[in-house]
Amino acid sequence: MGSKRFVMSRREEIGSGPGPVRGPRWHALRTAPVDALAVLCFGRERRRSPEALKNLVASIGWMAVNWCMAPVIYFAMQYTRYLYGLLSIPALPASIWETVPWPILLLISLLVKDFADYWNHRLMHMRWIWPIHAVHHSDTHVNFLTSYRIHFLESIFMDLSYVILLTWLGIPPIMGAIGRMLLTLHNCYVHIDVNFGHGPFKYLLAPPRQHRWHHADHPDAYGKNLAIVFPFYDVLFGTYYVPGRCDKSVGALSEDIPAFNLVAQVALPFTRWLQMGSASVKHVSAWAFTSTRPGPKA
Repeated sequence: MGSKRFVMSRREEIGSGPGPVRGPRWHALRTAPVDALAVLCFGRERRRSPEALKNLVASIGWMAVNWCMAPVIYFAMQYTRYLYGLLSIPALPASIWETVPWPILLLISLLVKDFADYWNHRLMHMRWIWPIHAVHHSDTHVNFLTSYRIHFLESIFMDLSYVILLTWLGIPPIMGAIGRMLLTLHNCYVHIDVNFGHGPFKYLLAPPRQHRWHHADHPDAYGKNLAIVFPFYDVLFGTYYVPGRCDKSVGALSEDIPAFNLVAQVALPFTRWLQMGSASVKHVSAWAFTSTRPGPKA
Protein backbone atom coordinates (compact mmCIF):
# COMPACT_ATOMS: atom_id res chain seq x y z
CA MET A 1 0.00 0.00 0.00
CA GLY A 2 2.82 2.34 0.89
CA SER A 3 4.61 1.69 -2.40
CA LYS A 4 1.41 2.48 -4.34
CA ARG A 5 1.10 5.75 -2.52
CA PHE A 6 4.71 6.61 -3.40
CA VAL A 7 4.12 5.82 -7.08
CA MET A 8 0.98 7.96 -7.15
CA SER A 9 2.75 10.90 -5.51
CA ARG A 10 5.61 10.65 -8.01
CA ARG A 11 3.11 10.66 -10.89
CA GLU A 12 1.44 13.77 -9.51
CA GLU A 13 4.83 15.47 -9.24
CA ILE A 14 6.20 14.62 -12.68
CA GLY A 15 2.95 14.18 -14.61
CA SER A 16 1.38 11.02 -15.92
CA GLY A 17 1.83 9.48 -19.33
CA PRO A 18 4.71 8.02 -21.27
CA GLY A 19 8.02 9.76 -21.78
CA PRO A 20 11.03 10.79 -19.65
CA VAL A 21 10.68 12.04 -16.07
CA ARG A 22 10.03 15.81 -16.11
CA GLY A 23 9.89 17.62 -12.81
CA PRO A 24 9.98 21.27 -11.67
CA ARG A 25 13.50 21.78 -13.01
CA TRP A 26 12.42 20.77 -16.50
CA HIS A 27 9.47 23.15 -16.29
CA ALA A 28 11.76 26.02 -15.18
CA LEU A 29 14.18 25.27 -18.01
CA ARG A 30 11.35 25.16 -20.56
CA THR A 31 9.88 28.47 -19.44
CA ALA A 32 13.23 30.26 -18.97
CA PRO A 33 13.28 31.88 -22.47
CA VAL A 34 9.74 33.22 -21.99
CA ASP A 35 10.60 34.52 -18.51
CA ALA A 36 13.77 36.18 -19.80
CA LEU A 37 11.84 37.87 -22.63
CA ALA A 38 9.23 39.08 -20.13
CA VAL A 39 11.95 40.65 -17.95
CA LEU A 40 13.57 42.26 -21.00
CA CYS A 41 10.29 43.78 -22.17
CA PHE A 42 8.36 44.40 -18.96
CA GLY A 43 10.94 44.57 -16.18
CA ARG A 44 11.62 42.67 -13.01
CA GLU A 45 7.93 42.64 -12.02
CA ARG A 46 6.91 41.41 -15.49
CA ARG A 47 3.75 43.51 -15.40
CA ARG A 48 2.17 43.48 -18.84
CA SER A 49 -0.05 46.51 -18.25
CA PRO A 50 -1.67 48.47 -21.11
CA GLU A 51 0.75 51.34 -20.44
CA ALA A 52 3.76 49.01 -20.62
CA LEU A 53 2.52 47.57 -23.92
CA LYS A 54 1.94 51.07 -25.35
CA ASN A 55 5.47 52.12 -24.36
CA LEU A 56 6.86 48.96 -25.93
CA VAL A 57 5.04 49.69 -29.19
CA ALA A 58 6.28 53.30 -29.11
CA SER A 59 9.90 52.14 -28.77
CA ILE A 60 9.43 49.75 -31.71
CA GLY A 61 7.86 52.64 -33.61
CA TRP A 62 11.00 54.70 -33.04
CA MET A 63 13.10 51.88 -34.47
CA ALA A 64 10.98 52.13 -37.62
CA VAL A 65 11.21 55.94 -37.73
CA ASN A 66 15.01 55.89 -37.47
CA TRP A 67 15.20 53.16 -40.10
CA CYS A 68 13.23 55.40 -42.46
CA MET A 69 15.45 58.38 -41.57
CA ALA A 70 18.68 56.41 -42.12
CA PRO A 71 19.34 57.98 -45.57
CA VAL A 72 18.99 61.49 -44.10
CA ILE A 73 21.37 60.64 -41.27
CA TYR A 74 23.83 59.06 -43.71
CA PHE A 75 23.95 62.10 -46.03
CA ALA A 76 24.27 64.42 -43.03
CA MET A 77 27.31 62.42 -41.91
CA GLN A 78 28.85 62.41 -45.37
CA TYR A 79 28.47 66.19 -45.67
CA THR A 80 29.95 66.67 -42.20
CA ARG A 81 32.95 64.54 -43.13
CA TYR A 82 33.35 66.62 -46.29
CA LEU A 83 33.33 69.87 -44.29
CA TYR A 84 35.68 68.36 -41.74
CA GLY A 85 38.09 67.48 -44.54
CA LEU A 86 38.05 71.08 -45.78
CA LEU A 87 39.32 72.24 -42.39
CA SER A 88 42.51 70.18 -42.81
CA ILE A 89 42.61 69.36 -39.10
CA PRO A 90 45.78 67.41 -38.27
CA ALA A 91 45.20 63.76 -37.37
CA LEU A 92 47.31 61.07 -35.79
CA PRO A 93 48.94 58.87 -38.44
CA ALA A 94 47.34 55.45 -38.83
CA SER A 95 50.76 53.88 -38.37
CA ILE A 96 50.75 54.88 -34.71
CA TRP A 97 48.21 52.13 -33.99
CA GLU A 98 49.90 49.35 -35.97
CA THR A 99 52.02 48.11 -33.07
CA VAL A 100 49.26 48.37 -30.46
CA PRO A 101 47.76 44.97 -29.48
CA TRP A 102 44.15 44.75 -30.60
CA PRO A 103 42.68 44.28 -27.07
CA ILE A 104 44.32 47.52 -25.92
CA LEU A 105 43.26 49.26 -29.12
CA LEU A 106 39.68 48.10 -28.57
CA LEU A 107 39.78 49.35 -24.97
CA ILE A 108 41.07 52.75 -26.16
CA SER A 109 38.26 52.86 -28.72
CA LEU A 110 35.68 52.16 -26.00
CA LEU A 111 37.18 54.71 -23.59
CA VAL A 112 37.27 57.59 -26.09
CA LYS A 113 33.82 56.77 -27.47
CA ASP A 114 32.25 56.73 -24.00
CA PHE A 115 34.13 59.93 -23.09
CA ALA A 116 32.58 61.62 -26.12
CA ASP A 117 29.18 60.13 -25.24
CA TYR A 118 29.46 61.46 -21.69
CA TRP A 119 29.88 65.06 -22.83
CA ASN A 120 27.28 64.68 -25.57
CA HIS A 121 24.88 63.36 -22.96
CA ARG A 122 25.70 66.23 -20.62
CA LEU A 123 25.02 68.74 -23.37
CA MET A 124 21.71 67.06 -24.19
CA HIS A 125 20.55 67.62 -20.63
CA MET A 126 20.92 71.39 -21.11
CA ARG A 127 17.89 73.53 -21.91
CA TRP A 128 18.10 74.04 -25.67
CA ILE A 129 19.31 70.55 -26.61
CA TRP A 130 17.14 68.71 -24.09
CA PRO A 131 14.09 68.53 -26.45
CA ILE A 132 15.88 66.13 -28.82
CA HIS A 133 16.86 63.87 -25.88
CA ALA A 134 13.58 64.13 -23.97
CA VAL A 135 12.05 61.53 -26.30
CA HIS A 136 14.48 58.94 -24.93
CA HIS A 137 13.39 59.84 -21.38
CA SER A 138 9.70 59.66 -22.26
CA ASP A 139 9.48 55.91 -21.60
CA THR A 140 7.68 55.28 -18.31
CA HIS A 141 8.45 51.54 -18.49
CA VAL A 142 12.15 51.52 -19.31
CA ASN A 143 13.37 48.26 -20.87
CA PHE A 144 16.03 47.11 -23.32
CA LEU A 145 14.10 48.58 -26.28
CA THR A 146 14.27 52.04 -24.66
CA SER A 147 17.84 52.20 -25.94
CA TYR A 148 16.35 52.45 -29.45
CA ARG A 149 13.86 55.18 -28.50
CA ILE A 150 16.05 57.89 -29.98
CA HIS A 151 14.88 60.93 -31.92
CA PHE A 152 16.55 61.08 -35.34
CA LEU A 153 17.84 64.57 -34.47
CA GLU A 154 19.67 63.04 -31.52
CA SER A 155 21.20 60.44 -33.83
CA ILE A 156 22.43 63.22 -36.12
CA PHE A 157 23.74 65.24 -33.17
CA MET A 158 25.66 62.26 -31.78
CA ASP A 159 27.14 61.21 -35.11
CA LEU A 160 28.19 64.78 -35.92
CA SER A 161 30.04 64.94 -32.63
CA TYR A 162 31.89 61.70 -33.39
CA VAL A 163 33.18 63.17 -36.65
CA ILE A 164 34.40 66.27 -34.83
CA LEU A 165 35.71 64.67 -31.65
CA LEU A 166 37.08 61.31 -32.79
CA THR A 167 38.17 61.55 -36.44
CA TRP A 168 41.55 63.09 -35.61
CA LEU A 169 42.48 60.02 -33.55
CA GLY A 170 42.70 57.88 -36.67
CA ILE A 171 41.58 54.70 -34.88
CA PRO A 172 41.20 51.87 -37.42
CA PRO A 173 37.57 51.70 -38.62
CA ILE A 174 37.24 48.01 -37.75
CA MET A 175 38.08 48.75 -34.08
CA GLY A 176 35.62 51.63 -34.08
CA ALA A 177 32.90 49.39 -35.53
CA ILE A 178 33.51 46.60 -33.00
CA GLY A 179 33.57 49.12 -30.17
CA ARG A 180 30.32 50.66 -31.32
CA MET A 181 28.68 47.22 -31.49
CA LEU A 182 29.79 46.41 -27.92
CA LEU A 183 28.59 49.79 -26.67
CA THR A 184 25.20 49.21 -28.32
CA LEU A 185 24.84 45.85 -26.57
CA HIS A 186 25.82 47.38 -23.23
CA ASN A 187 23.39 50.23 -23.80
CA CYS A 188 20.59 47.67 -24.17
CA TYR A 189 21.79 45.91 -21.02
CA VAL A 190 21.78 48.98 -18.74
CA HIS A 191 18.18 49.75 -19.73
CA ILE A 192 16.87 46.38 -18.49
CA ASP A 193 14.76 46.78 -15.35
CA VAL A 194 16.82 44.59 -13.02
CA ASN A 195 18.51 45.62 -9.78
CA PHE A 196 22.06 44.65 -10.75
CA GLY A 197 24.71 46.81 -9.07
CA HIS A 198 27.96 45.04 -10.10
CA GLY A 199 29.29 45.09 -6.51
CA PRO A 200 32.95 46.18 -6.29
CA PHE A 201 33.05 46.74 -10.06
CA LYS A 202 30.27 49.35 -10.04
CA TYR A 203 32.70 52.17 -10.88
CA LEU A 204 34.33 50.24 -13.74
CA LEU A 205 31.30 49.05 -15.69
CA ALA A 206 27.89 50.71 -15.55
CA PRO A 207 25.14 48.47 -14.12
CA PRO A 208 21.39 48.71 -14.77
CA ARG A 209 20.84 50.12 -11.27
CA GLN A 210 22.95 53.18 -12.06
CA HIS A 211 21.21 53.90 -15.35
CA ARG A 212 17.81 53.31 -13.76
CA TRP A 213 18.53 56.32 -11.56
CA HIS A 214 19.40 58.32 -14.66
CA HIS A 215 15.86 57.71 -15.96
CA ALA A 216 14.21 58.37 -12.60
CA ASP A 217 11.66 61.19 -12.73
CA HIS A 218 13.01 62.68 -9.52
CA PRO A 219 14.83 66.04 -9.06
CA ASP A 220 17.80 64.49 -7.24
CA ALA A 221 18.50 62.28 -10.25
CA TYR A 222 18.19 64.89 -13.01
CA GLY A 223 21.39 65.17 -15.04
CA LYS A 224 23.09 62.33 -13.15
CA ASN A 225 24.80 59.11 -14.32
CA LEU A 226 25.57 60.35 -17.81
CA ALA A 227 28.21 57.75 -18.69
CA ILE A 228 26.83 54.71 -20.49
CA VAL A 229 29.73 52.31 -19.95
CA PHE A 230 32.36 53.70 -17.57
CA PRO A 231 30.91 55.19 -14.35
CA PHE A 232 34.27 56.62 -13.30
CA TYR A 233 33.58 59.48 -15.74
CA ASP A 234 30.56 60.38 -13.60
CA VAL A 235 32.66 60.10 -10.45
CA LEU A 236 35.39 62.25 -12.00
CA PHE A 237 33.02 64.99 -13.19
CA GLY A 238 30.63 64.99 -10.23
CA THR A 239 27.52 63.43 -11.78
CA TYR A 240 27.50 60.04 -10.06
CA TYR A 241 24.31 59.31 -8.11
CA VAL A 242 23.34 55.84 -6.89
CA PRO A 243 21.86 55.99 -3.36
CA GLY A 244 20.68 52.36 -3.58
CA ARG A 245 17.95 50.43 -5.35
CA CYS A 246 15.86 52.67 -7.62
CA ASP A 247 12.15 52.34 -7.00
CA LYS A 248 11.27 55.84 -8.22
CA SER A 249 8.99 56.37 -11.19
CA VAL A 250 10.79 56.72 -14.51
CA GLY A 251 9.93 58.82 -17.52
CA ALA A 252 9.39 62.55 -17.98
CA LEU A 253 5.69 63.02 -17.25
CA SER A 254 6.56 65.76 -14.76
CA GLU A 255 7.72 67.82 -17.76
CA ASP A 256 4.64 66.94 -19.79
CA ILE A 257 6.61 64.76 -22.23
CA PRO A 258 4.21 62.32 -23.95
CA ALA A 259 5.00 58.70 -23.08
CA PHE A 260 3.70 56.84 -26.13
CA ASN A 261 2.27 59.34 -28.63
CA LEU A 262 4.72 58.78 -31.48
CA VAL A 263 3.52 61.71 -33.60
CA ALA A 264 3.80 64.12 -30.67
CA GLN A 265 7.26 62.76 -29.87
CA VAL A 266 8.50 63.26 -33.44
CA ALA A 267 7.28 66.86 -33.31
CA LEU A 268 8.47 67.46 -29.73
CA PRO A 269 11.84 69.20 -30.43
CA PHE A 270 10.26 71.54 -32.96
CA THR A 271 7.28 72.46 -30.78
CA ARG A 272 9.47 72.97 -27.70
CA TRP A 273 11.97 75.12 -29.60
CA LEU A 274 9.10 77.19 -30.95
CA GLN A 275 7.75 77.67 -27.44
CA MET A 276 11.16 78.55 -26.00
CA GLY A 277 11.97 80.88 -28.89
CA SER A 278 8.64 82.66 -28.52
CA ALA A 279 9.19 83.05 -24.78
CA SER A 280 12.71 84.42 -25.37
CA VAL A 281 11.47 86.94 -27.94
CA LYS A 282 8.78 88.13 -25.52
CA HIS A 283 11.34 88.44 -22.75
CA VAL A 284 13.75 90.44 -24.94
CA SER A 285 10.90 92.64 -26.22
CA ALA A 286 9.71 93.32 -22.71
CA TRP A 287 13.24 94.27 -21.69
CA ALA A 288 13.90 96.40 -24.80
CA PHE A 289 10.68 98.38 -24.70
CA THR A 290 10.36 98.86 -20.96
CA SER A 291 11.15 102.47 -20.10
CA THR A 292 13.83 103.03 -17.47
CA ARG A 293 13.11 106.72 -17.30
CA PRO A 294 11.73 107.68 -13.88
CA GLY A 295 8.17 108.97 -13.81
CA PRO A 296 7.27 112.56 -12.96
CA LYS A 297 7.63 113.60 -9.36
CA ALA A 298 4.42 114.02 -7.44
